[in-house]
Amino acid sequence: MLTHILQGQIKFTGEQMLQDRVLTKLTKSCETQQTRARKEFKSLARAEVNNISEKELAAEMTKDMDNPNSASTLIQAATSILYMKAVKNGSTPMTDAVNRCLKKKKTVNEDKNTLPLLCIGSDE
Repeated sequence: MLTHILQGQIKFTGEQMLQDRVLTKLTKSCETQQTRARKEFKSLARAEVNNISEKELAAEMTKDMDNPNSASTLIQAATSILYMKAVKNGSTPMTDAVNRCLKKKKTVNEDKNTLPLLCIGSDE
């Protein structure tokens, strides 16, 4: 069927063409998480290549955040930059933290399922 479309053998109605254009726009405008992450890594690389300092980058990032003039907003922006650099360099801070949390929960749940030994009739 695709070859027929390319050869012009199938004619589209105006409504079908409009639907196709809308679908194409929606497809192009919908970014996935992976696409956004890739864009962020590319932007970080562009900043490094163009000698944009972390301070300058963080100051620009705060302009798009709530309460751009607060210290906490600046800290959030700086933390984001540090996080992205860590991930770019091979760290997996979120994965490491989640794995530790899950390990703790598993240990706690295993401890809850273990009944304590009772020494009946003992002075201990």
